[in-house]
Amino acid sequence: LPIWWLSFTGLIPVALILVPLLAGAWTIAIVVNLAASVGVIAFHLAKRQGVTSFDLLVLALGIVNAILWFGLGQTWLLTNFAVPLYALLALECALSIRRGAPWTAQFARRGVDPSLWETDGFRTVNEAATRHWARGFALCALLALIPPPGGVIASTVVLVLVVRGTRRVVARAREEVAAGTRPAAG
Repeated sequence: LPIWWLSFTGLIPVALILVPLLAGAWTIAIVVNLAASVGVIAFHLAKRQGVTSFDLLVLALGIVNAILWFGLGQTWLLTNFAVPLYALLALECALSIRRGAPWTAQFARRGVDPSLWETDGFRTVNEAATRHWARGFALCALLALIPPPGGVIASTVVLVLVVRGTRRVVARAREEVAAGTRPAAG
């Protein structure tokens, strides 16, 4: 796999639980979510790449789903998994820009030389990418309100488009930074 794909491994648990969630196979969805989340986290820890907030959020939602389903027999979060996930991610992206620590930087560090991490260019490019993801997550949260399977399909399509568009957004921001036409982040 190209190195830039390491930035998207946190989506593996989300992708793997789509079919079980749509089928109402709650136990399978929870077990797959937890196993895949732990697997993704273990992979990145083994490579000394750290754990991202996204990895932890997906794992946390899996744990909460396990408690709600196995302990209380509740399926609300299972049937509405995407809405809080995408809404929390959109909020996290927006807050990270306000803090001056763009959300995507944690993923970009997995494939970028450490000497670049504290540069204005790195921060500026990641701010552009974070804004791109914030818009995508907000749209996904809204689309996830559509009853299944329509909302799940629509938000998944948007997420795929966001992933595919990220390289283009980053490339454009890099060109603008290099040309001096994009103001520095902050």
